[in-house]
Amino acid sequence: VITLLTGICRDPTWEAAARGASLDALTLKDLQVAGQLAPGLLQDPAPLVRAAARRTLAATNPVGVVADIARLVADQATDLGERQAAVDLLATIEDAAAAILLTTLVGRLEAGDLDPALALEVREAAAGRLGRSVTLSPGIVRTKSAVPRSDDAGETVPGGLLPLIAGDEDSLAEWGDAVAGGDGTRGRE
Repeated sequence: VITLLTGICRDPTWEAAARGASLDALTLKDLQVAGQLAPGLLQDPAPLVRAAARRTLAATNPVGVVADIARLVADQATDLGERQAAVDLLATIEDAAAAILLTTLVGRLEAGDLDPALALEVREAAAGRLGRSVTLSPGIVRTKSAVPRSDDAGETVPGGLLPLIAGDEDSLAEWGDAVAGGDGTRGRE
Protein backbone atom coordinates (compact mmCIF):
# COMPACT_ATOMS: atom_id res chain seq x y z
CA VAL A 1 0.00 0.00 0.00
CA ILE A 2 2.81 2.41 0.86
CA THR A 3 4.44 1.88 -2.54
CA LEU A 4 1.11 2.46 -4.31
CA LEU A 5 0.37 5.65 -2.36
CA THR A 6 3.89 6.95 -2.95
CA GLY A 7 3.55 6.28 -6.67
CA ILE A 8 0.23 8.13 -6.90
CA CYS A 9 1.67 11.12 -5.03
CA ARG A 10 4.58 11.37 -7.45
CA ASP A 11 2.61 10.76 -10.66
CA PRO A 12 1.38 14.04 -12.18
CA THR A 13 -1.02 12.18 -14.48
CA TRP A 14 -3.28 11.50 -11.48
CA GLU A 15 -5.78 14.20 -10.54
CA ALA A 16 -4.53 16.61 -7.90
CA ALA A 17 -7.31 15.64 -5.46
CA ALA A 18 -6.29 11.97 -5.67
CA ARG A 19 -2.63 12.83 -5.20
CA GLY A 20 -3.38 14.99 -2.17
CA ALA A 21 -5.64 12.34 -0.66
CA SER A 22 -2.93 9.71 -1.27
CA LEU A 23 -0.40 11.83 0.60
CA ASP A 24 -2.86 12.27 3.47
CA ALA A 25 -3.37 8.49 3.59
CA LEU A 26 0.37 7.89 3.39
CA THR A 27 0.87 10.31 6.29
CA LEU A 28 -1.44 8.17 8.40
CA LYS A 29 0.17 4.90 7.23
CA ASP A 30 3.87 5.83 7.34
CA LEU A 31 4.73 9.33 8.55
CA GLN A 32 8.44 8.88 7.86
CA VAL A 33 7.93 8.05 4.16
CA ALA A 34 5.34 10.82 3.77
CA GLY A 35 7.67 13.27 5.51
CA GLN A 36 10.43 12.48 3.03
CA LEU A 37 8.09 12.91 0.07
CA ALA A 38 6.34 16.12 1.20
CA PRO A 39 9.14 18.70 0.72
CA GLY A 40 9.39 17.88 -2.97
CA LEU A 41 5.62 18.10 -3.36
CA LEU A 42 5.66 21.71 -2.13
CA GLN A 43 6.99 22.49 -5.62
CA ASP A 44 4.10 20.71 -7.36
CA PRO A 45 2.04 22.87 -9.75
CA ALA A 46 -1.26 21.74 -8.12
CA PRO A 47 -2.42 23.74 -5.06
CA LEU A 48 -4.22 20.68 -3.63
CA VAL A 49 -1.00 18.67 -3.66
CA ARG A 50 0.99 21.50 -2.08
CA ALA A 51 -1.69 21.85 0.64
CA ALA A 52 -1.46 18.12 1.40
CA ALA A 53 2.33 18.43 1.59
CA ARG A 54 1.94 21.22 4.17
CA ARG A 55 -0.40 19.04 6.25
CA THR A 56 2.23 16.30 6.28
CA LEU A 57 5.01 18.74 7.11
CA ALA A 58 2.94 20.12 9.98
CA ALA A 59 3.54 16.74 11.64
CA THR A 60 7.16 16.23 10.59
CA ASN A 61 8.62 19.74 10.41
CA PRO A 62 6.26 22.24 12.07
CA VAL A 63 8.76 25.12 12.25
CA GLY A 64 9.60 24.75 8.56
CA VAL A 65 5.98 24.63 7.48
CA VAL A 66 5.12 27.70 9.58
CA ALA A 67 7.85 29.61 7.73
CA ASP A 68 6.36 28.39 4.45
CA ILE A 69 2.88 29.51 5.56
CA ALA A 70 4.19 32.97 6.47
CA ARG A 71 5.67 33.31 2.97
CA LEU A 72 2.52 31.94 1.37
CA VAL A 73 0.11 34.28 3.20
CA ALA A 74 2.15 37.28 2.04
CA ASP A 75 2.13 36.17 -1.62
CA GLN A 76 -1.00 37.62 -3.22
CA ALA A 77 -0.22 35.75 -6.45
CA THR A 78 -0.66 32.35 -4.77
CA ASP A 79 -3.99 30.54 -5.16
CA LEU A 80 -6.47 31.98 -2.62
CA GLY A 81 -7.81 28.56 -1.57
CA GLU A 82 -4.26 27.39 -0.88
CA ARG A 83 -3.56 30.49 1.23
CA GLN A 84 -6.80 29.97 3.17
CA ALA A 85 -5.99 26.28 3.78
CA ALA A 86 -2.54 27.28 5.03
CA VAL A 87 -4.04 29.67 7.60
CA ASP A 88 -6.50 26.93 8.66
CA LEU A 89 -3.53 24.62 9.17
CA LEU A 90 -1.99 27.03 11.70
CA ALA A 91 -4.76 26.14 14.15
CA THR A 92 -3.57 22.52 14.20
CA ILE A 93 0.16 23.06 14.62
CA GLU A 94 1.26 22.66 18.25
CA ASP A 95 4.39 24.75 18.01
CA ALA A 96 5.22 28.19 19.36
CA ALA A 97 6.10 29.39 15.85
CA ALA A 98 2.50 28.74 14.72
CA ALA A 99 1.09 30.68 17.67
CA ILE A 100 3.44 33.58 16.97
CA LEU A 101 2.51 33.72 13.28
CA LEU A 102 -1.18 33.46 14.09
CA THR A 103 -0.90 36.26 16.65
CA THR A 104 0.84 38.39 14.00
CA LEU A 105 -1.92 37.67 11.50
CA VAL A 106 -4.58 38.58 14.09
CA GLY A 107 -2.81 41.89 14.69
CA ARG A 108 -2.66 42.59 10.96
CA LEU A 109 -6.34 41.69 10.61
CA GLU A 110 -7.35 43.98 13.45
CA ALA A 111 -5.24 46.77 11.93
CA GLY A 112 -6.89 46.28 8.52
CA ASP A 113 -3.52 45.32 7.02
CA LEU A 114 -4.35 41.76 5.91
CA ASP A 115 -5.97 40.48 2.75
CA PRO A 116 -9.71 40.51 3.61
CA ALA A 117 -10.08 37.15 1.86
CA LEU A 118 -8.16 35.58 4.77
CA ALA A 119 -10.21 37.20 7.54
CA LEU A 120 -12.52 34.27 8.22
CA GLU A 121 -9.67 31.76 8.34
CA VAL A 122 -7.62 33.95 10.68
CA ARG A 123 -10.60 34.41 13.00
CA GLU A 124 -11.35 30.67 13.08
CA ALA A 125 -7.69 29.69 13.52
CA ALA A 126 -7.31 32.21 16.35
CA ALA A 127 -10.38 30.83 18.09
CA GLY A 128 -9.14 27.24 17.68
CA ARG A 129 -5.43 27.66 18.41
CA LEU A 130 -5.29 30.69 20.67
CA GLY A 131 -8.72 30.37 22.26
CA ARG A 132 -9.25 33.96 21.24
CA SER A 133 -12.16 35.61 19.50
CA VAL A 134 -11.29 38.26 16.94
CA THR A 135 -13.85 40.94 16.23
CA LEU A 136 -13.35 43.32 13.35
CA SER A 137 -13.92 46.90 14.30
CA PRO A 138 -16.57 48.81 12.35
CA GLY A 139 -13.76 51.02 11.03
CA ILE A 140 -12.36 48.13 9.04
CA VAL A 141 -15.73 47.48 7.45
CA ARG A 142 -16.11 51.17 6.62
CA THR A 143 -12.93 51.01 4.53
CA LYS A 144 -14.89 48.86 2.07
CA SER A 145 -16.57 51.22 -0.34
CA ALA A 146 -19.17 48.76 -1.51
CA VAL A 147 -20.63 45.28 -1.12
CA PRO A 148 -21.48 42.94 -4.03
CA ARG A 149 -25.13 42.47 -4.93
CA SER A 150 -27.39 40.78 -7.48
CA ASP A 151 -30.82 41.71 -8.73
CA ASP A 152 -33.94 39.67 -7.89
CA ALA A 153 -33.25 37.20 -10.72
CA GLY A 154 -29.76 36.47 -9.36
CA GLU A 155 -28.03 38.32 -12.17
CA THR A 156 -25.18 40.66 -11.38
CA VAL A 157 -26.34 44.25 -11.54
CA PRO A 158 -24.34 46.39 -14.00
CA GLY A 159 -21.52 47.83 -11.98
CA GLY A 160 -22.21 44.98 -9.57
CA LEU A 161 -21.71 47.07 -6.48
CA LEU A 162 -23.77 49.25 -4.19
CA PRO A 163 -22.30 51.66 -1.65
CA LEU A 164 -22.77 50.79 1.99
CA ILE A 165 -25.80 52.58 3.36
CA ALA A 166 -24.85 55.24 5.88
CA GLY A 167 -25.46 54.01 9.42
CA ASP A 168 -25.40 50.32 8.40
CA GLU A 169 -21.67 49.82 8.95
CA ASP A 170 -22.14 48.61 12.54
CA SER A 171 -24.78 46.08 11.54
CA LEU A 172 -22.41 44.71 8.89
CA ALA A 173 -19.35 44.56 11.13
CA GLU A 174 -19.96 40.96 12.18
CA TRP A 175 -19.97 39.96 8.48
CA GLY A 176 -16.77 41.83 7.64
CA ASP A 177 -14.82 38.62 7.16
CA ALA A 178 -17.30 37.46 4.51
CA VAL A 179 -16.79 40.45 2.21
CA ALA A 180 -14.03 38.69 0.28
CA GLY A 181 -12.58 35.24 -0.19
CA GLY A 182 -15.58 33.10 -0.99
CA ASP A 183 -16.00 30.73 -3.88
CA GLY A 184 -19.33 31.35 -5.62
CA THR A 185 -19.43 27.91 -7.20
CA ARG A 186 -18.82 26.13 -3.90
CA GLY A 187 -21.35 28.41 -2.20
CA ARG A 188 -24.08 27.43 -4.64
CA GLU A 189 -23.32 23.73 -4.03
